Amino acid sequence: MIALGYARCSTQEQADAGNGLAAQEKAIRAECERRGWRLLDVARDEGHSGKNLDRPALHHALQQIAAGEAGGLIVAKLDRASRSVVDFGQLLVLDVHDAALHGLCLSGGRRRRAGQR
Repeated sequence: MIALGYARCSTQEQADAGNGLAAQEKAIRAECERRGWRLLDVARDEGHSGKNLDRPALHHALQQIAAGEAGGLIVAKLDRASRSVVDFGQLLVLDVHDAALHGLCLSGGRRRRAGQR
């Protein structure tokens, strides 16, 4: 499979410091190698929130998938793709393009006990 990677950090300060982006890309590259997938590119949205899908690199990656250039989007953690359940559902329509969303870590970044906000 030909895959596109996607990495994101929320604040420009995190992006400037390189927090998380290198680790996300390293995990994506390692998983593609392990599975024998060809990694076309790793799209990076630096300083963009995961609260919605309005992110330039994500849009470009999804356009590439829709054009048939790749068969899947791979993220290190699902919350890098989206923190919104509604938006996450929209990403699942990748299947319409015979593509798939692959999350290496299925848990989100924040853990809360039941009843906490």
